[in-house]
Amino acid sequence: MNEIRRLVWNGTLNVQIEIDKSLIISTRGDKPLYVNIKIPRETYISLFTESILHRVKDYLRKDISEIVTNIWFEADGNLLLWNIPIGTSHDIITKSRVGSMNDISDSNTFIQVWKIKLVCGADLPATHIPIVNGNSQIQKYWMHQWKQSCFILNGSSKGVMSLHMNDSQSFWNSILHRTQDSFEEISKKIIPKFPRKIPIVLHTKGQTDSQYHPMIVNVDNEGEKKTLSQLVEQFSEANNLEIINVVSQGIPLPLDLDLHFLFLVFSSFDGFLHLIITHPQDTAQDKSY
Repeated sequence: MNEIRRLVWNGTLNVQIEIDKSLIISTRGDKPLYVNIKIPRETYISLFTESILHRVKDYLRKDISEIVTNIWFEADGNLLLWNIPIGTSHDIITKSRVGSMNDISDSNTFIQVWKIKLVCGADLPATHIPIVNGNSQIQKYWMHQWKQSCFILNGSSKGVMSLHMNDSQSFWNSILHRTQDSFEEISKKIIPKFPRKIPIVLHTKGQTDSQYHPMIVNVDNEGEKKTLSQLVEQFSEANNLEIINVVSQGIPLPLDLDLHFLFLVFSSFDGFLHLIITHPQDTAQDKSY
């Protein structure tokens, strides 16, 4: 389990970002401007906005401070919601290279580059949350997510609210500086050994703005742990939909696994287990699942 957690934490995306042409000085004409970076799957894309802009600051029409609040990202015509882990957004939109849980440590040399766009404009997309207070706003949102997760797991948010100020800052710094040991040490103070319910977010393949937060107990009335297949059945019946499979962290999941195990292994840096469901109509376009 620890090895899988390490692989999840160290997972990265090779990203090529095309800069909005309206931001570029006329001396470049119509020539596109790109930034190539590697981004951790377990982060928010907006944490990298200023870093990306600094890479091309010599070509920008305005100072970064003048445009940073009007920035958002798109991929394949879809708005990338910054408040969803970027790895989850990637899996919602694109095909997965990994075939099964057995391939999670695959070491082949195939390199996949995800092409996205950095867009700037006064008319922000309706579902985009503008970043007006920089990283402090992102930090507050992230901590709010952990408060919600803690409440679902324990029945109260006391585990997060009672963190020492230094622990809270170290927790956030573990995300900024990619220190897994610090992250795991503090998250263990929040996550109980026997949770009441499992914090889950269901996403629909191909729909970046589709989210469902099921209320799933860890153990049913018979004392059995809830499985992924039970969650799939519950969701399918409630929405009259057929589900082909479920993906987390780019990995198609066996439906017989219990949800507590999946949470411990694949939960994201925001305290939730993000699952992507695929419907029959998606299979014609995405044979990799």
